[in-house]
Amino acid sequence: MDPRVQASAADLQEQFDLSWKLYQLRLRLAPIGKKFDNIAEQLTKLRAKAAERPEVTQKLEAFAQTLMKFGPPHPRPGAPPSLFVLESTTRLFNEIERSDAAPTTAVKAAVADLDKNIGPMLDAWRKLLESDLPALNQQLKPAGFPEVKTEVK
Repeated sequence: MDPRVQASAADLQEQFDLSWKLYQLRLRLAPIGKKFDNIAEQLTKLRAKAAERPEVTQKLEAFAQTLMKFGPPHPRPGAPPSLFVLESTTRLFNEIERSDAAPTTAVKAAVADLDKNIGPMLDAWRKLLESDLPALNQQLKPAGFPEVKTEVK
């Protein structure tokens, strides 16, 4: 420990506890993030391939909108899709780890908000994999397009 650090043992314990919680959450979310990125990449390729097929493009766009719900609340136009909850977890973890002090009220509130929203996000992700993605694949098959796979290479 740096002797110049003025944080109390309680402050450092609080920092550790939040860091540990976020670390555990990142472990759960990392595989989802890989699947998310893989699905988004396949979707981009399929959209390019389906440019001349409006009926397929419409189905891909509808699924893309569902996928975008997992992204940031106000994404930059043209920004690549991203799993916002994983980005938030990583950002908060890094913010806590950069400091030798008790987490700020804002950071604690952000972690609590993340913790509150993770359950519904995981439920929505499960629905996407178990229902929405198979439905899209069923629509792509008759049009001669490959299925969107969830396996990460």
